[in-house]
Parts: sequence; C-alpha cells; structure tokens
Amino acid sequence: MDAARAMFMLFGIPFHAALPFTVLPWVIHADRHSDALEIVPLTLSEFRLPGFFLIAGFFAALLLERRAPREWMANRVQRLGLPLLAGMVTIVPLQDYLLTQATGGNPLDRGDWSQGLLSHLWFLPVLLYMCAILAVCWPIVRRIKVPDVPVVWLVAGYAVWTLGTIFAVNNAYTILRPLGGLIDFAAVLIYGPFFAWGVAVRRNPLAFARLLRPSLLMAIIGLLALSLSIALPNDGSHFDVARGYALDAISSVALVQVVMAAAARFLDRESPLVRKLVDASLTIYLVHHPIIIGLVALSAGMALSPFPAWAAICVLTLGLSYGIHSLLRRSPLLLYLFNGVKPKDRRERAEGIVAPAQS
Repeated sequence: MDAARAMFMLFGIPFHAALPFTVLPWVIHADRHSDALEIVPLTLSEFRLPGFFLIAGFFAALLLERRAPREWMANRVQRLGLPLLAGMVTIVPLQDYLLTQATGGNPLDRGDWSQGLLSHLWFLPVLLYMCAILAVCWPIVRRIKVPDVPVVWLVAGYAVWTLGTIFAVNNAYTILRPLGGLIDFAAVLIYGPFFAWGVAVRRNPLAFARLLRPSLLMAIIGLLALSLSIALPNDGSHFDVARGYALDAISSVALVQVVMAAAARFLDRESPLVRKLVDASLTIYLVHHPIIIGLVALSAGMALSPFPAWAAICVLTLGLSYGIHSLLRRSPLLLYLFNGVKPKDRRERAEGIVAPAQS
C-alpha cells in the first residue's frame, strides 16, 4: 500500500508533463502537439486521484484503530496543513513567476480566486476535510460491519453517485464551494466515495482481498468505458455530457481495482528504491508542477518532437524533484515545513502525505 500510494502520486509527473503537448487545457503549452500523447492524461485522470484517495482512506482507518480521533486529527493537521501553507507561500508564487516569464502573463484560468492560492495543492485541504469527517464519525464507523460488496456493484453505484453529484454541483456551486472555492465540498463529493472505499477495505479483510484480486472483468469494463469516453463525440448536449460523466465514473472504479491488483502483484516486496520514492513522494508532488513549467519553457524553440520531449521532461522532473527532497532531508526545519515530519518522527517508515504505515 505504501508503494501504491507513491505510485499514484508519482503519476502526477507523466500526467502534467503530457498536457503541454496536447490541446487539452493547462497552464502552458509547447510549440508542438501530439494527438497520441492526449491518451496519457486522459487515461491517468481516470484512476490517479481516485486511487490516491482510496489509499488515504485505508491508512486513515488503520491509524484510527490505534489512536484517539482527536490525537490522529491533530497529526493530520500537522502532516497536511504545514506542507499546504509552505507550498502556498513558496511553490505557488514561484510557479506564477515562471508562468509570467514564459508567457508574458499568467494564462492560468483561475475560475475561483482560490485557485491562485492553491494551484495543484488543492487536494491537501480536501483530504483534510475528509479526515475531519471521518474523525467525527469514527465512533460510529468502527462499530459498523462493513459488507464485502462486489466491485461491479461499486462501479454501478459510483456512476449513479457521479451523475447526482454533478447535478448538485451545477445547481449549488456557490454553496458547495464557498469562499471562492477555498472550501471545496464538491471535490469531497467526487472523491469521498474512494476515501470511504479505502476505509471499508481496511475494516473488512474480505473486501481488501477482493480489491487486490486480479479481475479480467474489471479490466474489460474499465478499458471499454475509457475507450468509449475518449472516442464518442460530445456536442455538449445534456445526454452527451451525462454519458461522458457516467463512462468516466465506471472506468474510474474499474481501473482503480485493476491498478491496485497490479500493485499487489508487482510491488508487494521490500525495495530500497521504492522506499526512497515513498519517502520522497510528497516533496516530488509539491515541486514537480513548477519544474515541468520551467522545463517546457526552456524547451521552446528547440524543435523537439513531442514524445521524446515529454519523456525527457518526465525523467528530468523526477530527478530534480528527488534531488530537492534530498536537500530538504538535510534540514529538520525544512522537512517539517514541507513534509510535516518532526525531527523525532524521521524514523517512521513513511513520511508525509497520507499516513505512516507504522506510527
């Protein structure tokens, strides 16, 4: 689970590095585009964040079995809140400066003003909201007998939930995203079911085993729904929009199960390299965004083909991000600010974002 958590966070690098080479909306674009590279972000977006929130829920339940809710929530505020604040006052302003230098102005479509404060760090407060809700409800949750629900039922249920959520968001946008979106309950509604799924599989060993069991049916459902979502035309009609959301929801649940089963098959072993990436995963996610922006800006005018340029940016971003983490580890204060890890906690197996596996 530690390795899978790092994997989902590291998927942010190929996801964001591919966007500049497509016509998909993002903060900066390269000189050349590739239709083939669009498959990378369109595919990763289906399971990257859902899988992350699932594992966050798993570790949340694991630690709440060992700690009092108030103590655990105080730890979550430290582990999530400090990196959020540190990123808002350092990383996001640096990113905005790079965008201004590269484009002559910041092209980021802010939408809500809070996007200018949070950027790619938006998931940290959303995760804090989920943790707070679970901490309040934990006395009830721990007494509930969690059923072992077939994943195909979850696929259908989440499709219905998604359509209802989109309807609610469209009709109560300002209520669900108050303070200009700084508080984002809409994201809680979208990703909360995956967080709850993670809690459920921790509470029921049979459900956990089902999650990690390879399933040809889920692979077929997930890939078919993803293919249809990408291939079918969308003219903006209510039917086409609803169909697109439903297909995305179906592929999200199915592909999360497929990827988790693959992780259990190939990552369930001790590896010094994997352990280093797990420890560095939060720092890598925090800093990869501005690094990609800077590398795309530097590549302007080099006449590089999109695919080699994307691959090079992925490798360079991973190396530079890991190097920054190595520097942070040399300073207990910086590690505390950007990973939420107190000096005395450095012996813990997993640093930072979701929860330590041993604590």
